[in-house]
Amino acid sequence: MPLPIKGKTPGICQVFIETIPGGSPGCSLLQGALGHYHAVQVAETQPAKLAAFEGLFETQQGAPLIIFGIPDAEAGRTKMEIALPKMLSFVAFGDFNAEVKGLNDFPRDEWPPLAMTFYPFHLMVALGLYFIALTCWGFWLLIRNKLYDNPLFLKLAFFSIPLPFITNELGWIAAEVGRQPWVVYNLLRTADGVSITVPAYQILFSIIMFALIYVVLFSVWIFLLRKKINLGPICKGKELGLIRGLQYDHITDYLVFSDSGFNYRLCSVGWL
Repeated sequence: MPLPIKGKTPGICQVFIETIPGGSPGCSLLQGALGHYHAVQVAETQPAKLAAFEGLFETQQGAPLIIFGIPDAEAGRTKMEIALPKMLSFVAFGDFNAEVKGLNDFPRDEWPPLAMTFYPFHLMVALGLYFIALTCWGFWLLIRNKLYDNPLFLKLAFFSIPLPFITNELGWIAAEVGRQPWVVYNLLRTADGVSITVPAYQILFSIIMFALIYVVLFSVWIFLLRKKINLGPICKGKELGLIRGLQYDHITDYLVFSDSGFNYRLCSVGWL
């Protein structure tokens, strides 16, 4: 659990935690803007990928933006669809009535794997919206001086730590699977880009070795990180040096700043 919830080293944790809601809402919104820019680029250069992203089978003017659905390639439609009318056309082309090509406009052998494109893309977008909501909530709590009085937010923030990494991987899955069957879009197929000089077993061996190496490195990193976190910060061999409303004249190496009329003293912190 987060150290502030456990009541361990609350001072130094506050210094770090307060920097997150202060800047994260802007970063989350900026990421959404960059995602929109990339979606426009995909709409112009890889229309089949965009159609797979959105589970769009028929070319439409005023195409809807699908929020939830189950794409069925055999039936040629997205089941249980929940969509925003005309929003895909607007998001991709800035025009509510713009035409968006559907998968049926492309030969079936040029369709990307539908499920592995549609679901990762939608999970990535959902997590992006979650990040915006979470960070804006944190900022609102921060400016109202209630950030540390809300254990639900602290727990959500703690358990959300791996989510950006997962979101990044989902984006890569959607991007790389979505451009299949092409290595170079409309020029070189993946099947034609396979090496004829490197045997398959060598490639498999390399993938397994890289995977094992990264598993070991990740495990060591988690072990050391957990050890450092459980140890907690120290201040020149003394207890935590972030003090509200107290005087510690014998501590000489500190920063002084104020917030809402309270004086804070933060001594230099080191990690054993």
